[in-house]
Amino acid sequence: MRKPGGAALILGFILSFCSADLVITRPPKNATVLEDTRLLMHCEAAGNSKPRIKWFHNGDLMSRIGTNYKIRNTGTLRFRQVKVADRGVYRCKVESGKESLFSDPAHLVVEAEVEIIKQTPESGKLILPYNTGVRLTCWAAGIPGPKMQWRKNGVSIIDVEEHGVVIEEKWIAPDSILSSVLHTGNLTETTNFECEAVNQNIGGDSVQSKVFNIIVRQNEDTNKRTSGICLPYNGTRCASVLGTSTVFLNLSQPTPFEDQEKMAADLLDQMFNVETTKTIRERCNGHGEKLICNYVFPPCENYLNPKPVPLCRESCTAVQDLLCYVQWPVIQNSNIHVKLPTCDNTLPSKWELEAEGQPCTDANLFDRDQTEVTSHCYVDQGRWYNGTVNMTKSGKPCQQWSLNYPQKHKRPPDVYEELRDSENYCRNPGAEEEGPWCYIDSNVPGERWEMCDIPACGEEMESPKEELKMSWSTILIITVVGSVGVFVLGFVAIVCYHIVYNKRKVVRYKNTPQDDLEIDIQKLPANMSYHVVEEPIRLNPKLQAFEYPRNDIIYIKDIGQGAFGRVFKAKAPNILKHDEEVYVAVKMLKEDASDDLQADFEREASLMAEFDHPNIVKFLGVCAIGKPMCLLFEFMSKGDLNDYLRICSPEMYMNVRKHHTFQLREGETLSLDLIDQMDISQQIAAGMVYLSEKSYVHRDLATRNCLISDNLTVKISDFGLARSVHRLEYYKGSDNDAIPIRWMPLESILYNKFSVESDVWSYGVILWEIFSFALQPYYGMTHEEVVEYLKDGKNLVCPENTPQQIYDLMLKCWSRKPSHRPKFQMLYNSVSAFHEELLKKRTKDISEV
Repeated sequence: MRKPGGAALILGFILSFCSADLVITRPPKNATVLEDTRLLMHCEAAGNSKPRIKWFHNGDLMSRIGTNYKIRNTGTLRFRQVKVADRGVYRCKVESGKESLFSDPAHLVVEAEVEIIKQTPESGKLILPYNTGVRLTCWAAGIPGPKMQWRKNGVSIIDVEEHGVVIEEKWIAPDSILSSVLHTGNLTETTNFECEAVNQNIGGDSVQSKVFNIIVRQNEDTNKRTSGICLPYNGTRCASVLGTSTVFLNLSQPTPFEDQEKMAADLLDQMFNVETTKTIRERCNGHGEKLICNYVFPPCENYLNPKPVPLCRESCTAVQDLLCYVQWPVIQNSNIHVKLPTCDNTLPSKWELEAEGQPCTDANLFDRDQTEVTSHCYVDQGRWYNGTVNMTKSGKPCQQWSLNYPQKHKRPPDVYEELRDSENYCRNPGAEEEGPWCYIDSNVPGERWEMCDIPACGEEMESPKEELKMSWSTILIITVVGSVGVFVLGFVAIVCYHIVYNKRKVVRYKNTPQDDLEIDIQKLPANMSYHVVEEPIRLNPKLQAFEYPRNDIIYIKDIGQGAFGRVFKAKAPNILKHDEEVYVAVKMLKEDASDDLQADFEREASLMAEFDHPNIVKFLGVCAIGKPMCLLFEFMSKGDLNDYLRICSPEMYMNVRKHHTFQLREGETLSLDLIDQMDISQQIAAGMVYLSEKSYVHRDLATRNCLISDNLTVKISDFGLARSVHRLEYYKGSDNDAIPIRWMPLESILYNKFSVESDVWSYGVILWEIFSFALQPYYGMTHEEVVEYLKDGKNLVCPENTPQQIYDLMLKCWSRKPSHRPKFQMLYNSVSAFHEELLKKRTKDISEV
């Protein structure tokens, strides 16, 4: 509770002594705050007797306690979380004896981050007939009022005539809710539209967007619009794939065959010229060539009614996402006028159309080579191995290919012919690896897939005669030793029996037979002393030692909310041996969490349990017995570093700094100088040196994922995306993983590759955040514009008042080639040296004064 200032007390005493009139010594002031923040409005007065204080909102008298506020005995109006409905004019009325006095009006402005509150169609997805228009609507709310931007296939719609659309906007609620309607012309191909709402509030820029996927069905009538002819292929560029098979030539082109041949050549040249490793190149080339040739020259069987046979969705997806995942985005983003096929629901499925007698072409990607079909060994790379080995080299069980848990993947049996009816047996779909392998049926962090112990054909029969001789000799030795052992054991058993029998003269009871006894636990009488555990706890062994009784947790207050559930501050008595009461941050999994979310939740805890470093948030315990599952971490009093940097910014609004949620220590101020900034940078570098030495890639390194406590202690947190790379150069994330584009290098954005070197890039962005006081990187740009900015070789500009040598360090972190980026140990040494230099200079300056 805040006590009145010394000046107010002295003034009150003087006024009381002199029998002065009633005076408001601390009137309420105007304030501008963000919705859901804490707010105090003060009203203090002095008079002949202790004043009574009342509050009025927009002229109406306020009760002492409301749903969102409380008027303290001191007269302070305290909002727990300010809402938009709380904005307006506030006045306090003070009464002392027969005197009363109103304060001047104080205006409360409540701003709100932008939010798209409704969209039609709600699902964001529509399937339309060919040549049909559609109406799309987005409603966005925010204070100040939002602005709306529409995009078509990622391109901002500025000239509506060029994009064939009409946009209508109107305000539903003045200055707060905007309705934007987009009317399209008739669509002839699948198109993505996106509405993006933006507003600038006291907390900075806030952005939210929604995507509409409009799928246009290419029906039979559509195909008839394309005139063509079926002819044998007689070119050279696709001869190795097509031979002299009959293909479709599009007569709507000036020179059909030449135009299609050039299109195929352009695409294939682009694919072959992409710089990548030998393994990735070999994996893609044959499959990519088959797909492109069958896409440009579709099969065509009916000479009387020529129609191109489309690609099968499964084949297109396999090449795009698995076999040519590096080359594909490079070609898509190139400047050539021809484009790759769109591998989505507009392409037919081979399983759906086969039943209807309407084939699509799988581009011969999955033609089984019968000479390579084996069961006890594998030929070449083992693509057609069909044995029943279902364990990895290290003895770990294999996951079923038809399942997507615990390991997520994009290799379903309906895509790969070699995975059909494969159970959980080792396979090598698409010949991606050197031999058969499988995903590991385990939730252990760092264990995703492994090769299987299957010999290559020709290796499994080495030295058969020697093995046979050794086998016979081994059998003979085992037989002799076993016979002697049985005889000795039998003799000892008989002797023991007679000794026991002669010594014990007791009645013998026969045991109740157990072998054939079947008991249904559910049918036994109820007994409160026992219970049936429906789902046994399968906790990672690393976490069992961290189990903490959930009933001992003492709730204090909520801290935040995430996709996993709530985070709240609490006390955890005796969680540490040396301290009876410890404040903790409790991360609680929501009860309806999916199996994937629960697995990620436990995986993060398993990772954190391995870490022990002063700049890594410490994992203290887990509540896994009962639901919901809770993780307990050390409590960091000042919250996340991003918010703290914003509050410490010289340009930040005074009222936001005044109403921060954490308590300042004696003598502590909300400001950071260069030495403080270097200290923060040094601590984060120290934590990353530790992680990199343990071969962990964080993947989401940013100030929002660093926490700060007393004395500017900074610790790295939020390991929900971290992965162990060990000897692998890169970790390739799944497409379901969200990529923080503004903190990532191009190899992570375009190819989904993550490494220690990509974390180094992110550290460079963290330095930029620290010295810009948490401005949004590339602020003012959309995500698409950020990617183009990086492709052009541009970097973030140097923040104001940043030393040149620190900005030079940022530029080294942003080297385009990962191998050219500095190691974390080098970064730590550089930052530490500069920090020490600044400390010495400060000491010298003080001594001279």
